[in-house]
Amino acid sequence: MSTSPSSDSPPIDKALHRRLLIYFFKFQFRPKYFWFRVIVMLSSIIATIAWDVLAPYQFKKLIDYITPLTPPLEATIWNDVFHLFLMIVFFYVIGLIARVCITSFVCLSSALVVRDLENECVEKLQKFSYDFYANSFVGSLVAQLRRVGDAYLNLEVEITENLLSLVIKVIAVGVAIYAFSPPAMLPAIIWALFFIGAISFLLKKKMRHDRDYSMLESKVTATLADSVTNFLTIKVFGREKDELERFKEVNHRKTRSMQYGWGWSAVIFTTQYSLNIIIQTFVLFYALSLWAEGTMTIGTVVFLQMLLVKLSDALVEFGNSVKVIYRSLARAEEMYVLLEQEPTLHDPKRPQKPKISKGKIDFKNVRFSYNDDDQEVFSELDIQIKPGERVGLVGPSGSGKSTFVKLLLRFMDPQSGHIEIDGQRIDKIRQADLRRHISFVPQEPTLFHRSIWDNIAYGEPDADEKAIRKVVKNSYLTEMIDKLPEGLNTLVGERGIKLSGGEKQRVAIARAMLKKAPILVLDEATSSLDSTSEIYIQNAFQNLMKGRTTIVIAHRLSTIARLDRIIVLKEGHIVEDGTHSQLLKKKGLYASLYNNQKDGMIGDGEDE
Repeated sequence: MSTSPSSDSPPIDKALHRRLLIYFFKFQFRPKYFWFRVIVMLSSIIATIAWDVLAPYQFKKLIDYITPLTPPLEATIWNDVFHLFLMIVFFYVIGLIARVCITSFVCLSSALVVRDLENECVEKLQKFSYDFYANSFVGSLVAQLRRVGDAYLNLEVEITENLLSLVIKVIAVGVAIYAFSPPAMLPAIIWALFFIGAISFLLKKKMRHDRDYSMLESKVTATLADSVTNFLTIKVFGREKDELERFKEVNHRKTRSMQYGWGWSAVIFTTQYSLNIIIQTFVLFYALSLWAEGTMTIGTVVFLQMLLVKLSDALVEFGNSVKVIYRSLARAEEMYVLLEQEPTLHDPKRPQKPKISKGKIDFKNVRFSYNDDDQEVFSELDIQIKPGERVGLVGPSGSGKSTFVKLLLRFMDPQSGHIEIDGQRIDKIRQADLRRHISFVPQEPTLFHRSIWDNIAYGEPDADEKAIRKVVKNSYLTEMIDKLPEGLNTLVGERGIKLSGGEKQRVAIARAMLKKAPILVLDEATSSLDSTSEIYIQNAFQNLMKGRTTIVIAHRLSTIARLDRIIVLKEGHIVEDGTHSQLLKKKGLYASLYNNQKDGMIGDGEDE
């Protein structure tokens, strides 16, 4: 077959697949699932021997017994025939009961294992840093998470239900063939080895296309999620056709990869059944020749043929099982790479108990760049913020304002120097403990597809209705909420799409108000509000800031005029520091920005 259009994918990593299989096996044989596995393995042995060897052997005895007989039969002879018939039924029933046990216990344990596996994957994803999510497609991550559960289920069924039974079947059938016709054993072994080798070779060819398909499937999901999430931007710019073509292109590549994979499946299917026909024809001819010579009974001929059919079916199932295993490994590969990946930020091995209470912040000789080869954002930055002090961060885009906040929240670590809060280094305590002491309102707040109540109470899940109502009032949401049929229980839609930009911002502000944290960070938190709402919110902020150390990133300088202190950053350095009136008198960068700000905004955008 020709090469797939997506043949530029990396080569198959056999070591990675071995580690992935070991990882799955560790899940299977955890102590709480151990007895499930024991019962399944014992049932598989019983079912295989009863169904595939003992029942056919009873057929052999029955045929050999009745072949020389002519009806009508005497009662004693009929009793013997009926006894053999009951033995056949007995072994089939035993095999059936064992198979039901296998299926039942696999179903029971698989659901539990998939639950634990998905929980572990989500737990690992939550450990990754801000940069990981900034550089990842959310849709792709969701697709990878769903595929790893499906991949495990397929592996569970193939390895536990099928592959284990196949191994036992091959051994049992092989022993039976040797016992009744030793000369037939050698051709059967040669054929089986050739069969396994040929199918393994073809499966490796197909494996590459399965990996391509899995990666392209993730890309299709990511492309679709990106397009749906930004539907408003697409419509505003009239780019529906372009986005459709972009989706069609990646979807076409996925389809081509699928076609190549199915093509190899057809080749494998044809090879399997061609080899089966060859061996069955050969052995049948061989057995009939021995029968014609009088050295083999007709019952043994039938028995050998039944065993050979069982062996052929087992090897076909083996090929199918290996095919499913390869495909499952390919589908789980992307997520497992993430599971092996170490987060860039770690909690200390022996974390200190947080001592944050007043909110004194110290940046001590902090040096930071996003990559080692990049220009430094901060070089030996020193900033001290007193407890309860209200500080504004001002500067043109790229000056380091957002980087300052990311370092404070420990989304990233500096290359040198350190940050202290109340005299305690933030890298000496758990990240979750640090962030519990900081309330943060981003410039573009994101809400969960949950109720307004749930979104406001996210930082304080145990808050009572009185506290919720108070922050709703102080963030000027009362009027809006009263108009909603379900009030605080109204769902806001994915990412808060049912609310306007200003309403989402006020929900985020209410969330920060409710959280009892000594440090408050506002990243232009009034940017999405109209002028009337902004006046109300500014007044509410004065109450919110009381007793809290507050850091305000400001693009609109009118929002920080009343703060205790304003720090002006330029290219990662503090160029000015003082109150609003002091900085205006200096007639420096701040005064220039303030005087030139006719529409209330300065160079807006990403800092870095």
